Amino acid sequence: MCALARFSRKKFDGGSAYGEVKYVAALWMAAMARRHPSLHLLTMSPGNTFGTNIADGFPAPAPVRFLIKHVALPYLAPLFGMAHSVEAGAKRIVQALTDPSLNSGVFYGSKADTLTGPVVDQSEIFPDLSNPTFQDNAYEAVHRFIAKSVLAIGGGQTLPDFKEASVEPASKYRTA
Repeated sequence: MCALARFSRKKFDGGSAYGEVKYVAALWMAAMARRHPSLHLLTMSPGNTFGTNIADGFPAPAPVRFLIKHVALPYLAPLFGMAHSVEAGAKRIVQALTDPSLNSGVFYGSKADTLTGPVVDQSEIFPDLSNPTFQDNAYEAVHRFIAKSVLAIGGGQTLPDFKEASVEPASKYRTA
């Protein structure tokens, strides 16, 4: 689908919007990692987890949402490797914070065609994620959006540049 068609849809698609925002965020994080090599910055997907309120927003009748949230996600999806617990998703986040073998600037998530299990570099599945031009474009878009939002909300206030912020190196928080 061409970009114009995707953004000119008459009906809002929350799933597509979620994926597009996640894509831009992963590209932005990779750009940040290149700009700040002393920091360990990466993107980690928690995977498809049950036990959250994600089903509450599904565009389906209430009984169907109830079945998805209370039957399909917690019981059926794990049987087929399509979902894991919030605790398993949280372990991925802890892994992102503590595993020195994970590279800065990389988006880690489930293997192709899976929603759970070990994480892999997503650029092996979606090569665009490792494209520096796409990363820089995402960086520019995010910062333009933030600047316009701050101007609209704060009446001319500006945000400090990231490199001016006081940030501790990630290695300070790593465990042995």
